[in-house]
Amino acid sequence: MRKALLLIIAFAFFTTCFAQSTKGARSHKSGNRAPNAATFWTSTEGDWMDVPVFPKGAQMKVISGDPAKGASDLYVKFPAGYVAPLHWHTPAESVYVQAGSLEFGMQHSNETHTVAAGGFFNSPPKMIHKASCSTKEDCYFFLHSTGAFDIHLVTDTK
Repeated sequence: MRKALLLIIAFAFFTTCFAQSTKGARSHKSGNRAPNAATFWTSTEGDWMDVPVFPKGAQMKVISGDPAKGASDLYVKFPAGYVAPLHWHTPAESVYVQAGSLEFGMQHSNETHTVAAGGFFNSPPKMIHKASCSTKEDCYFFLHSTGAFDIHLVTDTK
């Protein structure tokens, strides 16, 4: 009898805790969401759009936030062999590679760093860098921007 009572109490406790923890949860698809609610997203959601300023081929989807106004999360696709030229961003950016391998290089350096699926790259504000999809498959990665997302191409490589 005591075990049954303890199981009922434990079940009621965890059910209450779970209900409260998911109270603010929402799908990315919901249009009217509270600013402090969780975001859930899958790569099948949203529409692909061209990455502004870059040569044709790079595409992105907005996961959360408004890239034109502040911090945001983006899902980006580079086709196999794609090269994003030297550029910089006003805010810091973090890149988490999901598929493929990205090769990063910095201005005035021949050194490159390859980040494979499961890897991470972080760039402080205004760091001049380039990136390319160095695999035979398309590269997919998540990009977090700490502020309004912009891309400034570097034309003077001296």
